[in-house]
Amino acid sequence: MKSLTKKQYELLSYIKTYLQTHHYAPSYREIMQHFSFSSLGTVYKYITILKSKGLLESKKKSSRSLSLLHDYPTKKNFSSLSLPFIGYISAGEPIETFPRSLSFEVPSSLVTMPEATYILKVRGDSLVEELLADGDYLVVEARQEVQAGETVLALLNQNDVIIKKYFLEDVYVRLVSRSLHNHPVILREEDIMVQGVVVAVIRKNF
Repeated sequence: MKSLTKKQYELLSYIKTYLQTHHYAPSYREIMQHFSFSSLGTVYKYITILKSKGLLESKKKSSRSLSLLHDYPTKKNFSSLSLPFIGYISAGEPIETFPRSLSFEVPSSLVTMPEATYILKVRGDSLVEELLADGDYLVVEARQEVQAGETVLALLNQNDVIIKKYFLEDVYVRLVSRSLHNHPVILREEDIMVQGVVVAVIRKNF
């Protein structure tokens, strides 16, 4: 499951545009001033996270040595995309949908099936053990075909909402929490109804 906050996306976009314009990377101080960060430490924290996500690399101990990895999204794919924002989600409760869907802008690089993708917002702390906080946004593909290890949005007992990693094992399904402290849930395939696959999370905060 990909995870990119709005600010991480904006910072990555700034570095990409700067590289295209100047043919070298912005300094940490230039990044700090552009985003009105209070310290260079904040810039360092963002850069470290983007490196850990495989989006940036640096070959020297200098901020101007930053470069984008070869598999970085193209300019075309880096544009934003408007998706239907349909409601709120809490674990163990039915999805609360809006009478009329709203729209929500996301990086188009996060979406491969725009015609079948929608947004849900996490409400409350019931999903904290899945590392999802109140106010986070889920990018969900409305499909039932699941690959092993993908994170599903599903119903148990035709009502209780869960979000867990999905593994099909013969006639059983093993549902694994993102928290290492929780034991997997094992049940028969017919006892779970997959509503969609969570393909990305957009955090409310850094």
